[in-house]
Amino acid sequence: SLTALLSDFDKHEEFLKLEPTEFIAQGDKVVVLGNFVARSKQTNNQYATDFAHIFTVKDGKIVGFLEFFDNAAAGRAH
Repeated sequence: SLTALLSDFDKHEEFLKLEPTEFIAQGDKVVVLGNFVARSKQTNNQYATDFAHIFTVKDGKIVGFLEFFDNAAAGRAH
């Protein structure tokens, strides 16, 4: 679930900035484009990346979530 995913992120990273810049909605999909800066709680290193979040919505609830970001930058920070 999305709640479990966000909880797992919180164990490992602190988001210092999370800035959505564009929202695109069509049918049952909502795409959110933006950027964030995060800090690894293990190493204290920071990284920045653009992101694309794709939500699938049914009956007013999020039923799917897909995320794209520079995970190589995250890996270097950890």
